[in-house]
Amino acid sequence: MVKFLGAEVDMDKIIRAIENNTVQKMREKEDEEPVRASIRGRVVRHGAVRGWLSQLTPEQVHRIEQHAGEAMARMGYPLLSELNQEAANVG
Repeated sequence: MVKFLGAEVDMDKIIRAIENNTVQKMREKEDEEPVRASIRGRVVRHGAVRGWLSQLTPEQVHRIEQHAGEAMARMGYPLLSELNQEAANVG
């Protein structure tokens, strides 16, 4: 993306940014501000693929997909209906 934008690249900064934003590092940052984290709840969860399935109700997922499903599909995110179809094909 940086090359596409024609910006200069400082690979050391990019590497540090990636290293400083792992799930573990982000959770450590939250732990440094426990009051703010406890008021709003943890923002950084487990970083698990499809972890949202255990966090949202089917109704919440439906509402999100109703309003943003088209954009999600364009970006390659599977919709719940697709995940349910995958599960049915496996089982």
